[in-house]
Amino acid sequence: MTIATIRGFCGKEEIEKTFLSERMDVPMAPGLGLVLDKVHYERYDKWYEKTHEKLNNWGEEIEAKADEFRQQYILDEIYRQEFATQSLVSFFLEMFLNKMIS
Repeated sequence: MTIATIRGFCGKEEIEKTFLSERMDVPMAPGLGLVLDKVHYERYDKWYEKTHEKLNNWGEEIEAKADEFRQQYILDEIYRQEFATQSLVSFFLEMFLNKMIS
């Protein structure tokens, strides 16, 4: 429902239904496109701050290379697979056909 709400497919009425005690059989959202955009090492850095170099700040050059890699290999593959499988479109269609979104 969150994805549908953010995309503008759910109105106030649909959101209010999610808080009722009546069970809603919402289809599982596709996992394609779920990406950990940045690794967080705050706890590691704090734990080992006296003995290790910090891992959280890689510098602009490495961040730029990571962004280039992400675009070229990860996001392009996600776009290619979504175009081929239409998994998100199928998810929204199933929600629409089951009258969960308008």
